[in-house]
Amino acid sequence: MISIDGNCDRPGESDSDLPLDSHPQRKNQPSGLTWTPLECFAEIKNPWLILKGERWRDDQQREFDYWRVEKADSLIVLPQQDDRLLLPHPIFRPGVGRATWDFPGGRLKNLARMEDTLVAILNRELALPADSISKILLLNPGGWSVNSSFSNQKLYGYWVSVDPNYAINPKVIGAQFQVPQQLPDLLSILDCLQCRSLLREWQQRNELVDGHS
Repeated sequence: MISIDGNCDRPGESDSDLPLDSHPQRKNQPSGLTWTPLECFAEIKNPWLILKGERWRDDQQREFDYWRVEKADSLIVLPQQDDRLLLPHPIFRPGVGRATWDFPGGRLKNLARMEDTLVAILNRELALPADSISKILLLNPGGWSVNSSFSNQKLYGYWVSVDPNYAINPKVIGAQFQVPQQLPDLLSILDCLQCRSLLREWQQRNELVDGHS
């Protein structure tokens, strides 16, 4: 169901609206670029997202109308067992009109329950129970903005080590890649920019660790 509200709250009145220069989890951010919210002239809601039309005044007193989306954050998980990264079977993506390879992932509705969401995602996509997970690592503390000009959505990524003694049902595994030898092959099939970014972050962390070992 979609609802349309022409009398929505002014931007800046909800907890999700922050000045452009405010981000408590980031360091060395640019300062002095705060815009002033003037009005929200339209709002379209559905269970997945809220589309808002807003008017802003910039630091040079110019006014701009922007449309932006408020939606739940994303959580993507890189599961590894022994020396293999695991992918579920491809699924159809309406946005591109075809099936794609992706790491397990889903919506993150509650930051305070991030690890619970992680477990639910792995159970849904790879049939992994909570006790099969031996180690987890948050790859990007604070999250990354997905499209800051249009959306408040952020991406969070975890690397997960699966107990090597746990027998994963082979029917749920779509593909597996030895690391680091087959990383180029894995990158060659990943279209998702978010998946690729987190894989590169994980790769860089491993290279830094290996370089200081």
